[in-house]
Amino acid sequence: MSEARFSGSRLRSVRHFQQITQEKLAELVAVSPSTISLYETERREPDDEQIVAALCEILDVRRHYFYSPFATDLVEEEVDYRSLASAPKHARERLVAFGRFVLEWIACLRERVRFPDLDLPSIDATYDEDVERAAEHCREYWNLGSGPIPNISRVLENAGVAIATFDVQSRDIDAFSVYSSDAGLVVLNRTKGSSSRAVQDCAHELGHGVLHRGTGREKPHRLKEEQARHFAGAFLLPRRSFQREFWAGGGDAGLTHLFDLKRRWGVSIQSIVYRAHQLEVIGAAEMRRWMRQISKKGWRSGVQEPEEPAQVQPELLHRAFERYQVVTGQSARAVAEAIGWGGSIFKSVVGVPLSDGEPSTD
Repeated sequence: MSEARFSGSRLRSVRHFQQITQEKLAELVAVSPSTISLYETERREPDDEQIVAALCEILDVRRHYFYSPFATDLVEEEVDYRSLASAPKHARERLVAFGRFVLEWIACLRERVRFPDLDLPSIDATYDEDVERAAEHCREYWNLGSGPIPNISRVLENAGVAIATFDVQSRDIDAFSVYSSDAGLVVLNRTKGSSSRAVQDCAHELGHGVLHRGTGREKPHRLKEEQARHFAGAFLLPRRSFQREFWAGGGDAGLTHLFDLKRRWGVSIQSIVYRAHQLEVIGAAEMRRWMRQISKKGWRSGVQEPEEPAQVQPELLHRAFERYQVVTGQSARAVAEAIGWGGSIFKSVVGVPLSDGEPSTD
């Protein structure tokens, strides 16, 4: 039986993750850039074990990493991004590579650990009212009531949507999500730092799962983003209860009242103002005045708002790994070796460093 073929897509993915250009990798391995390109497009395989060993050393993977297909590949056309248009190409590529690693990690865990079934309503929305009703239906479906959601990550993970976080090192990317028939994944950009923004991102990506799962390219990217943004606002700030509480302040949209609402609902001031205008609680002129103040304070460009809610703390993958170790008795290093990852990749994906004291399976 012949050996499995060298995977060019795996080489390209880990190179993107490690942020090494084809030219730099070629220099480090002592081959030409065109040779690296031929490897990645699978028009040629490395014909020297020393080349494979050099690739492993530089990219921090084991040999068998290159000789197996992705358990669940991530097709970029099926990914829903938030704020991706202005992001640099290398940041997009690194984020997609990280997503592939997380999907591979989930596939590994699911061999021995039961995950929650994907339990998302699938709703086709054409008009704004359709999106509002979709958000209301999801709250009813998960018995969330009409008040604030205290733990948005738990809502997603109980519905079978895993959440991972990653320092993308670009403020032009908020998050991305990918859904299949039986699983979902949301990746949040830790570089943002804002916990209220992370809450919004979770709801936004949930909107993609509810409204756009399986649509591929059927809907334009801009329309999907507008609908997901509307869904997030409607899901986090339900129209009837939010309107009632907004007007409980006597219709005063002063900063003190807005921060009272923020502390209660756990979303940003910008989201509160935008939602109030969306529901016609405030007019266009008042929204523009508030957005100008928000911009002056830097809250739209990286300065963290006061009164931020608790950080989003994903639990599913962490608990699944703990259970995996109980079931298998394997150390973190043994698991990493089996997948073919070195310590830098394992720590980035799993959040656990490989202890020098752990035995290797080499």
